[in-house]
Amino acid sequence: MKKEKLKEEADKITERYNPLLVDVAIKDIKDAMDLKIKNKQLSIPDVIGYILARKFNAKFLTGDSAFQNMENVEFVK
Repeated sequence: MKKEKLKEEADKITERYNPLLVDVAIKDIKDAMDLKIKNKQLSIPDVIGYILARKFNAKFLTGDSAFQNMENVEFVK
C-alpha cells in the first residue's frame, strides 16, 4: 500500500486493522512449524495464519491450492 499511497495515508488505513490483531503464542508457532514440516510446500506465514484461524474458530481464506482440501479452509481463486 505504501508504494501506491502517501506513507501517512497508508499508515492511517493500516491503523484501522488494529482492533482485529491477535496475539501469537509460542504454542501457535510450534503448531505451525509442525504443519510446515508435514507440508513443505506451505509458506511459514500461511501455516501461522491457518493455525490462528483454527484457534479462533475462523475459516482460513486462501487462494493457495496447497490448502484446498484442508479442514477449515475457504478456498477462492
